[in-house]
Amino acid sequence: MVLYDMAPTDLQHEREPREVETFVALDLDRTLLNSDALGNVQCDILADFGIGQDEIDAHKAHIAANKGNSFPVVNYLTDTYGSELVTSLQERLLARASEPAIRAALLFEGVIELLDALENKDVPYGVLTFGEQENQSFKLRLFELLTDREGKILSEITSENNKSDYIHHQWQNTSGVGSGTFAIPEHFTHDRPITAHHVILLDDKGSHLDTEHSDIGGMLVGNLPDETGAYPEGTHRLGEFTDVVRQLAQGEPLRLPEELRYQAA
Repeated sequence: MVLYDMAPTDLQHEREPREVETFVALDLDRTLLNSDALGNVQCDILADFGIGQDEIDAHKAHIAANKGNSFPVVNYLTDTYGSELVTSLQERLLARASEPAIRAALLFEGVIELLDALENKDVPYGVLTFGEQENQSFKLRLFELLTDREGKILSEITSENNKSDYIHHQWQNTSGVGSGTFAIPEHFTHDRPITAHHVILLDDKGSHLDTEHSDIGGMLVGNLPDETGAYPEGTHRLGEFTDVVRQLAQGEPLRLPEELRYQAA
């Protein structure tokens, strides 16, 4: 005899595919998380372990020289000081994740509001990040604590730079009844399969977006101003997208307006 914690029909419902209009894929570095500021914060904590300021400044300069290249700070510091010290450094930073100053430094304006808006609208989303496994795993764990979502951020670490192309080839159904829809990977779905008609990708690098796939919308995010204080032309900050989500009428499908859609130059 089989014993069920719930009625069999409920169990079946839990595994039935959920069909949604849109799934939102979010880049992590420089889109949600200020990775450049994070590198500096990690270096500053080295002072707690007796590392001198000149040495700390040298590390910051080295990291800054690799800005924007998904530089694996965790791997770099581990190679320099060993895993024991770096693990202790990480624990100290994770313990400070709730401090307002740390959150203000590491989260871009609009991140919390964006996640709240997606969740309130019941729009499924996940973080799709590129980089070294160890480095990105730590940042994802930190991001969960910074946003008060410990254990709740669904994510994938990919080795593919062109994320929209990756989504097109790996997620999109190309034959059968669901041809043209997207089978969202189970690690983004709380174990219940999701079929999406569209995917929206938010990323800070145009090279990670590809507009030839019409069912994959993309928004080029530019949260960081240049030396003159200007934001890169053609980019949008998270607050602009959050406003779009907030303004959706109840039940209206989430679509990326054309004026916010990334267009290749």
